[in-house]
Amino acid sequence: MRRGLRPWLCGIGVALLVATWTPASAQGTARVQQSDGSVQVYRDVKMRFNGKALWITSADRRGALEIATGACSFAGELQRCLPYAVTWHQDGRAHKIALARGTVFINLTDAAQQLHHSSEMLAPRNVLVALHTVRDTFVSIRGTLEAVKP
Repeated sequence: MRRGLRPWLCGIGVALLVATWTPASAQGTARVQQSDGSVQVYRDVKMRFNGKALWITSADRRGALEIATGACSFAGELQRCLPYAVTWHQDGRAHKIALARGTVFINLTDAAQQLHHSSEMLAPRNVLVALHTVRDTFVSIRGTLEAVKP
């Protein structure tokens, strides 16, 4: 792994890890697999969607991952968007994360929706995110939206 990425991932990991130490309702889970094969799983992250970006926030609200979305389309009632910018916000600083590719699925309905070309269902008001960074790190996030503000 390149030296510049490890501090980034550690920062993301530490902030999301704080979410597991603070009492909060279970909103979602984030999984980070680094290029060396190591995996960190962070539970109880909070998620909100404002129509343009998905925000993944630690329970203490000290760190947040902003996933700006665009090129959205619908497969039935399920919204599929491409992430075009990912930014880590912490301590008043914003750090851009370079993406190779990714997909964001958002179910804003009150019923479970089937993922296109899959037997898997996405529960009501749930989100599924798959990101691959240019540094060969994989990030997956899944959970229930806490807030939706179109």
